[in-house]
Amino acid sequence: MGVFDNKPISDHQGQRDGNHPPIKELRFDHLQVTAQESSWSLSAAVSAYDELGGTPERVRVGLFLNGARLTDGLTDDWGQVTFNVHNVSLLSIRSALIKAQVKGVSCFVERDISQEYQSEISRIEAEAKRRAEAERRAEAERRAEAERRKIEIKQLRPIQMKGIQNVSVYRIGKVEFNLVPIPATHFEIGQTPVTQELYFEVMKNNPSTMGGLKYPVNNVSWEDGIRFVNKLSQLLGMTPAYEGSDNNARFNEEANGFRLPFGAEWEFAARGGQSFKYAGSDNLDEVGWYDENSGGSTHEVAKLKPNGYGLYDMSGNVYEWCGDLYKEPGRYLFKRVIRGGSWRFGAGSCAVAYRNGDSPGLRSDLLGLRLSRLLG
Repeated sequence: MGVFDNKPISDHQGQRDGNHPPIKELRFDHLQVTAQESSWSLSAAVSAYDELGGTPERVRVGLFLNGARLTDGLTDDWGQVTFNVHNVSLLSIRSALIKAQVKGVSCFVERDISQEYQSEISRIEAEAKRRAEAERRAEAERRAEAERRKIEIKQLRPIQMKGIQNVSVYRIGKVEFNLVPIPATHFEIGQTPVTQELYFEVMKNNPSTMGGLKYPVNNVSWEDGIRFVNKLSQLLGMTPAYEGSDNNARFNEEANGFRLPFGAEWEFAARGGQSFKYAGSDNLDEVGWYDENSGGSTHEVAKLKPNGYGLYDMSGNVYEWCGDLYKEPGRYLFKRVIRGGSWRFGAGSCAVAYRNGDSPGLRSDLLGLRLSRLLG
């Protein structure tokens, strides 16, 4: 940056009509260019003098850059006019001839400032290239990370259970998790509740109050749940199912990302194509952890018998949040559905037909999650 104060500048005489002495000289009292990101700001003060060295009548002075007018202004009682111009192109300064001229006469002053600012121009251009290269590398790293985390779906051997032909296997980081396509529907649902290791891999925190990595995540609210499924979807390159992160979030039915199952979907999947009271059996001890066999805690997922669709822990262990409203199934407003019963409560709440609801902001050691996703 540079400031030119009262430097000798070639002056050009001009004549005006009237009784006033002609303007003899214009002088840059001040000229400064300040570098910004990709443009410059220019400030200048110009004084006009008549042939007697005094202050002429007020005149209009134009300020030009490389022949293009930037602005103009009237001199004051002391013969001075000041200019402040912003967002001047960096390329314009590279070859910059600043000129002040009195309107209507030939009196002008000019200054080529390109050499004085050449080092500053070079520095700014080098910095811009450095930033662009850093952004390019960061974008390449983001794309590489997205590719590394990209969804991996493998077709496994058929599971020898009613209606099961394949399982969708997903991987995020080092954690694999399975979703089971449900026959005669257009959705798939988690083979187990969301585990603590999967929740931590996605959210980088574990709110659970008991158990370990292979245990179901607990102490999560409905709002925690939609934030979790949205982030998981984003990490795997899918469109998030919820627009928003609280109970006012809008459900996007066209999205291909993960979501919470609706209550009716959950029940259909829990029945497993069978007619048992619980998910996979009429004997709850075979399929679910509840108050009489849990020992006062959750348990590792998939340690008991699955139901007919190969789904584990749909009766007992932890309640599972569903996407819809408790009082109005299929809506997405207040008091969300919970299904499945839990380790703390009795057998009645573990029946596949049992449904309840709670506040979407509630966190409890009874509450967990199960993933679902639309197919096709």
